[in-house]
Amino acid sequence: MFFNVPYGVKSKSHAIGWTIEPCFVITLHVKDLELLKAINRFFKVALRGVSLYGSSVARYRVKSREELKVIINHFNEYPLRSSKAISFAYFCEIFNLMGSKLHTNVSGFLKLVSLINKLNRPLSSSTLDKLSYLGVLPNVEFEAPVLNVNVSLDPQWIAGFITGEGSFTYFTRTRQDSKGNTIKDYTLAFEVSQDSKDWFLLNLIKDYFNTGKVYTETRGITKYRLTQRKEIINVPARLLILKIILSKVERLYNFPRTAPITCKARYRCGCGLNRNCKYIGNRGYKN
Repeated sequence: MFFNVPYGVKSKSHAIGWTIEPCFVITLHVKDLELLKAINRFFKVALRGVSLYGSSVARYRVKSREELKVIINHFNEYPLRSSKAISFAYFCEIFNLMGSKLHTNVSGFLKLVSLINKLNRPLSSSTLDKLSYLGVLPNVEFEAPVLNVNVSLDPQWIAGFITGEGSFTYFTRTRQDSKGNTIKDYTLAFEVSQDSKDWFLLNLIKDYFNTGKVYTETRGITKYRLTQRKEIINVPARLLILKIILSKVERLYNFPRTAPITCKARYRCGCGLNRNCKYIGNRGYKN
């Protein structure tokens, strides 16, 4: 989910030759298409806003000003708890300034682009070069909200968060046994990945389940991961109690249930759920 303000679209119908179009977007794998449709029905806006991109991506997009007001009102009433709260604040500031027609003149447009430059991620140097003929971007003062890193997470919030951000997957490792045979080891894993600026949320989820590990990768991604047998069995059971719905719940339920099935002896499940794992070794389960 992200709040976006596409810009840099040339348009002869606009006085300065460029447009700014705020939008709210949720992008998921196509297997979670029904989840996007449910969100669409919940907000009751952009009724044709769910679409497919290629064979693997589904997207829900809201663009019209009146419909965006519904989205904004919702998140004002139910505040975001991740770093998206900061992006949301910038988005609302841009949205409100556009309501006063600030984007229809060059100086106002540059002010908005300066705010967009702080939304989600900085603008690329190529984009800044394209806009340079309009003038220098001003330094716009804006007091962004401070995230509460000690917030108390509601169980239903955790369930919804993992529905969108969690992954039930496996890892493989190829090795040689004592007889020189090539062996594949499979390790089941449940993980939640976030930008490292939201590390505190993953630690809070870890504290909630009282198990697992949180670690940060060099590429700026932090993950909460479970790979031990007791961890994997207990967490899906608790999440089911929290009523995680739609497509992910089926994968969640099948995750521990199918693992102990016996298969060919050369495939060994490294998670310890069972010595051999037919479901993983032959079919390949990945969320």
